[in-house]
Amino acid sequence: MTGTISDAAGYVAAATQRAFTSTPPTDAYLPWDSPGVEEKVPGEEKKMAEIQATMERMQKHNFDKHRKAFRATHVKTQGIVKGKRSLSHEHFSRDTLGTFTVFKKSNAYSSIRRLKVLDNLPLHLQQGIFSNPGKAYDVVARYANEPYLLQDDHEPGPRGLAMKVFSVEGKRLEDVPESVTTQDFFFNNAPMLELTDVDTTLDIMRIREKHFDNVPKRSSRSLETKN
Repeated sequence: MTGTISDAAGYVAAATQRAFTSTPPTDAYLPWDSPGVEEKVPGEEKKMAEIQATMERMQKHNFDKHRKAFRATHVKTQGIVKGKRSLSHEHFSRDTLGTFTVFKKSNAYSSIRRLKVLDNLPLHLQQGIFSNPGKAYDVVARYANEPYLLQDDHEPGPRGLAMKVFSVEGKRLEDVPESVTTQDFFFNNAPMLELTDVDTTLDIMRIREKHFDNVPKRSSRSLETKN
């Protein structure tokens, strides 16, 4: 990945191409804690710290430009959503999220609704919170454009959905305090994600910061916020 994308226009073109690439077939489902699913790479902690610092600088850049606080990615909120949803085999295998109702356009989360795990999930999908048939969880969700800058909704590019699930019990990830009882799920409409590893992520964040104000022509309709 390093050196293959030299400017912001190249990044946007590559990201858009990946967004319309067919999803590769899945041969098998692995439990999240299977050996080899996640391996530490040399210098990972240092690179992660650099990614964090780069994203914080981009946040500051957006604040200095708009005088409003934004995230480092998925900057523009399209809507906060609410609605009951249940997870069945059909929902999960088709990568769909059920039906939500958009009721508010805001940077704040919506009223809490419920997520219910159905009884008919196949065994290979019964992992984590999905291993509790019939259990319901409170959730909130947020739709947003992916880019690091504000732009018109008609501009092409990935779209994201973030969902926070409450009252989650069980084994936590490393270094997560036991007092934490939430679990976050992040979704993207691109079938293949470009942030495949720490090195690729660092490359992309560096490019975004370097060309922050060099908006490609296809994004010429980027929006300005009002104070």
